[in-house]
Amino acid sequence: MAVEIIPSVLALRGQAWRQRLRRAERVNPAIHVDLMDGHFVSTRSISVASGLRWPPTNRTDVHLMVGQPMDWLPLLLRWPTRRIIVHCELGADLRFML
Repeated sequence: MAVEIIPSVLALRGQAWRQRLRRAERVNPAIHVDLMDGHFVSTRSISVASGLRWPPTNRTDVHLMVGQPMDWLPLLLRWPTRRIIVHCELGADLRFML
C-alpha cells in the first residue's frame, strides 16, 4: 500500500501563512488546508473567511470546519480541489453533497 504524506498549512498571520503555503507546495504536489468559519470551531488559523485571498496552485485537500459546508462549494470547485472533508457532527444529511 502506498502512503502519501500531505503537508498541512496553518498560521495566524497572513505573511506566515503565505510563506508556509509556498514551502508546502515545494514539498508535495498536494496540500491540506483547514478552512474555519469561527462558528463550527474557533478559528486558529488564517481562513478564507478572514479575507485572505488565494487559491493554492497545487491539488488541495480541504477540511471544511464550518457550519454550512454547502456555502463553500462554489469557491472550492474553482480551486484545484481534489478532496473535501466535512464533519458528520453537523447533524445534517450530507449525502446531498455527493
